[in-house]
Amino acid sequence: PASHHTMGSLSQHAWSESFMRDEVIFFQLVCSGETKMLWVGGEDARFDALSMAMPAQLSRAGGVANASPSGADLLGAGAQGSSLAIALRLTRKLGTPTFVSFNLRDDAQLRLFAERAALAAMMRIAKGESAEPAMKPQTEPAVGNDASAQPRNTADMETLGDSLSGASIAPRALPESADGLPVLASGETAAGAGARVRQVLDHRELMGASACE
Repeated sequence: PASHHTMGSLSQHAWSESFMRDEVIFFQLVCSGETKMLWVGGEDARFDALSMAMPAQLSRAGGVANASPSGADLLGAGAQGSSLAIALRLTRKLGTPTFVSFNLRDDAQLRLFAERAALAAMMRIAKGESAEPAMKPQTEPAVGNDASAQPRNTADMETLGDSLSGASIAPRALPESADGLPVLASGETAAGAGARVRQVLDHRELMGASACE
């Protein structure tokens, strides 16, 4: 979890973020006035390198004598100068003295992720917000996948099954004619349909007898 401590003009912020979902990166930022000291590392909490960068100096006429910030390694060289590279870029973007200790493996994507995460946190801190990024809002479940619309237990399943089966097998009464006989979908009564079936069967018997003769 993120933490924040303040003592006069000195403030300390600590937080963590996930890289590629399976690697946790820890950050610690100490601010003293405009000067910032950033530590980035893993669970082993190493302190192998420390670099500093200073913003461009202004000339007496008010112009920029050196557009690029200057920097130097104070301790070790980190992952092939990652600490110094990050310190120079953060100083160029923030315009403040920055100390950086980068203690992770030499990986371009990892270094870029850590730098962007640190810069975003510094911007939030400058606005008086927490260093830790805000949680993303959860999306509403789709209508077809709404868990509340699904049966939650065996009793609900049985109730749903009874209602469906009852609707599908419920008998339907056939309409009746004036004389009380059921009327089929074709419009004739059941008695008329039975007589017509009998005529067809009798005709087939006659045809069979004629063929045998």
